[in-house]
Amino acid sequence: MEEFKLIAKLESLIKSRSKDVLVSIGDDTAVVKGSGAPLLCTVDSLVENVHFDLRYFSAADLGHKALAVNLSDIAAMGGKPRWALVSLGLRKGVRTEFLMEMYRGLLALALKHRVEVVGGNVSRANELFVDVTVIGEAPKRPVLRRGAKAGDLLAVTGFLGGAAGGLHGLQKWGKRCATLFPELAGLQTRPEPRLAESDALQGSMNACIDISDGLASELHHIAKASRVKCVVDSEWIPLHPKLKELARKLDLRAMDLALYGGEDYHLLAAIPPKKLRAAQKKIRALGGNLVVVGEVASGRGVFVRRGGRLHQLRALGHRHQF
Repeated sequence: MEEFKLIAKLESLIKSRSKDVLVSIGDDTAVVKGSGAPLLCTVDSLVENVHFDLRYFSAADLGHKALAVNLSDIAAMGGKPRWALVSLGLRKGVRTEFLMEMYRGLLALALKHRVEVVGGNVSRANELFVDVTVIGEAPKRPVLRRGAKAGDLLAVTGFLGGAAGGLHGLQKWGKRCATLFPELAGLQTRPEPRLAESDALQGSMNACIDISDGLASELHHIAKASRVKCVVDSEWIPLHPKLKELARKLDLRAMDLALYGGEDYHLLAAIPPKKLRAAQKKIRALGGNLVVVGEVASGRGVFVRRGGRLHQLRALGHRHQF
């Protein structure tokens, strides 16, 4: 597989549709026309045997997820994704058809959210990796982690723990997990960025973050950035309906998966009480649910309420070790 022949094949898949893309793939850089709004820029990598395993990830799954995790960051800021750049590190043994199928998975999600892939890079590497950069447009008031205020309610846009449960199931049963627990396996391999929910919640959120590393970890980020105390109630946390069944089979604790597992890519938002009902109505109109899991208070730290008592909640989400 020669570099420029591969680039030509990938270029044939990627068609610019927007008039805002002045120069796409084929020059030293892409040229895009902004609307004058502030730009949001995010980048994330998926590395083989760290973030994905090809024993149970298809090529299309990999492409989908590589873009989805970046779109989720844009959603957390209340923005609209516009353009993407894709950098590939290819080890020996990766076939052209695998890459074409991976791009089809990525481009299907890009089309759904009106994102243009405008360039990238290809390099030889010891491990397969996909590195995606997404550029988006920020709203007039980007939603940051540091805006939470005492009295706000903490709410999530859906069930938690499902993706972590799916990962454990895939590691245990391989592709058979897609038959045993198809919803949970799909949440791990094909996460959905919550861009529609983010748009619906505009004007309702004081702070927001996406749940990539686990609810506990994200609560600590909001508490630290906003200089507040966050308290969640264990009985309010919405566990995925299939999670307890999987947890029993694998001798795991469903609540631990929800608190520490990560990769749910739902939004965790701090919302003033007076805006909650209207916000919930908007999310229901999308077919989802906005669930209150706790509240913001004066003070510092993150706590979980169990049986009426507060316990410190450690930030035990996913962290890379180098």
